[in-house]
Amino acid sequence: MAAATRAIELDRHDSMSWGVKAWLLSMASDARLAAEGLPTAQRAHELNPNNLPVLAVLGFCEVSEGLTELAIPHLQQALRLNPRDPRRHTFFQLLSTACALTGAHADGVAYALLGLADAPDVPQLHGFLAMNHVGLGDMANAREAFETARRLGPAWVERGLAGGFAFRKPEHLRRATTLLRIAAGLEGPGAVQAPA
Repeated sequence: MAAATRAIELDRHDSMSWGVKAWLLSMASDARLAAEGLPTAQRAHELNPNNLPVLAVLGFCEVSEGLTELAIPHLQQALRLNPRDPRRHTFFQLLSTACALTGAHADGVAYALLGLADAPDVPQLHGFLAMNHVGLGDMANAREAFETARRLGPAWVERGLAGGFAFRKPEHLRRATTLLRIAAGLEGPGAVQAPA
C-alpha cells in the first residue's frame, strides 16, 4: 500500500498506480478501507478507460459492491479491447460471478466455460460454474463442478461455504453462499431465493 501511495504521489496521472491501490483496498479486511476500493478504481478508470488491469479491478470492485449492472459492461469492454489477453479468464470469472448474483445463470455457465477453456485449473471458475448450474437446476453438473473446485482450491471452497466471499451487499453474499452450499449438497435446491 505504501508503494502504491508513493507511486501516486510521484505521478498522480498514472492509472496503474491508482488501480494497484484500488485492488489492495478492495482486499482489506477493514470494511472502511475496503469501501475506498471502488472510488479509487473509478479514479484509475477515469485516467485511462482502456487500461485492462484497471478494468479488471474496477469490475471486481463493482461486483463486490453489488453494482453488477456497471461491472458487466466494463468487463465486456475489456474483452472487446483485447480478446486474446492471456488473463481474459479473469474477466470471464467476474462475468460468471455477476451472473450468479443476478440470476442470469445460462450466461454465467457460458462465461465460466469460456474461462475454463483458457484456465482449467482455476478453482473459482469451477465454483461459479457450479453456482450457475445450481441456478439452472442442473444439480449433476453443479456437483461435478463443485468437486473440481474443491479439489483445486479447498481453502477457497471452505471460505465460500462459510460465507467468506467479498460481496458487501448482504443479499449477494447470502445468494452466493447458498448456491455454493447447494452445489456441495449441504442445503436443498429450494434454499436459494430469486435475486432481488
